[in-house]
Amino acid sequence: MLLDFTPADLIQALGSCPTSSYCGNPTAPFVGKDSGEQFAYVNFFDLTGYFGAVTLYDNGGTGFESSNHAVAYFDPNTPFGNGLSTTAPVPEPSALPMLAIGALAIGWARRRDGRSAE
Repeated sequence: MLLDFTPADLIQALGSCPTSSYCGNPTAPFVGKDSGEQFAYVNFFDLTGYFGAVTLYDNGGTGFESSNHAVAYFDPNTPFGNGLSTTAPVPEPSALPMLAIGALAIGWARRRDGRSAE
């Protein structure tokens, strides 16, 4: 998981109700209804332009409505909107050290199997 986005993150970004202009349904004839809830279109994007999956989950005791999902390419050379970062990048292991660790593990396992056969 690269990003864990919570309702608290959304409230921090948009402001709490009822003082935020994002509170309340903006659609006629429902304008002013649900004034205790944020109504916003939230875009998630990766600065490299790519991501492979989006997972939405409810960890219990809360609820949210999610609709109008858009998946598109993001060109980092022409950004728009305000960015919000809630996590640090996750370092990826290098291929060569991972290969070396795997080779050592296989060698250790084969050596161990050879001793038990004697």
